[in-house]
Amino acid sequence: MIWLGPVQWDGQHAPFFACEECLDRLMQQARAYFMARQPISV
Repeated sequence: MIWLGPVQWDGQHAPFFACEECLDRLMQQARAYFMARQPISV
């Protein structure tokens, strides 16, 4: 299990853990999200 940090929900805090396989899936989702976003033009 890997500690990802505290999460906050409705004013409450709780520790957030994930197994390596779950973390890999979360990272894939995050990469897909960031790759699909258009960069902001300055």
